[in-house]
Amino acid sequence: VVLTKRQRKLQSHDQLWVWFQSRDGRLIRLHRKPENETDTLAVMWKLEMIEGGLPFAEFGTLEHSPSGTDLICNFKEDKDDAERLFAIIEAKYLYYGIDKLGHHPGQTQHVICWDFGKEKREGTEQSGNKPWKFIQRKGDQMVIIYVLSRMPQIKVATEREIRR
Repeated sequence: VVLTKRQRKLQSHDQLWVWFQSRDGRLIRLHRKPENETDTLAVMWKLEMIEGGLPFAEFGTLEHSPSGTDLICNFKEDKDDAERLFAIIEAKYLYYGIDKLGHHPGQTQHVICWDFGKEKREGTEQSGNKPWKFIQRKGDQMVIIYVLSRMPQIKVATEREIRR
C-alpha cells in the first residue's frame, strides 16, 4: 500500500521534478523536487555525474556518512582556484543558518542545500555574480552555502509544464 501511494504520487500531473538543461538544450529529468536531505543528495550526485552539471571546475564526492558531517569531497570552484582536497561539506535540505547546522561551524566551511529555510539568516549575502553561492558570517564564523535550486540550468516544473 505504501509503495503504491508513492508510485501514484510520482505519476501525478502535479508532481514537481528537478530538470537539468544540457548544453545542447535538452531537459533531463533528474529527480522529484527534494523534500528532504536524501533527495537533495540524490540531485547533487546526479548533477555530479553530468559534465557541467555542477557549476564547479571540479567536483568529486569521496565519501558520505549518515552521521556527523555528511560529505568528504575534492573540489575546485573556479579553474584558477586551488583544489580543496578532502573538504568536509555539510548537506541540508533547507539551510537555516550557522547556528542551526547541528555541528560546530569549525568542522566545515561548506554547505550544500536544496534551498533556504524561511527564517531570516542574518549576515547571509550572495557571493558576486553567482546566484547559487552565498556566504554567511556570524562573529568569527563563516560558512559558504551552495544552493542547488539556484544553480544554472536547474528548473523545477511538472512534466506537463516542460512539454509546453
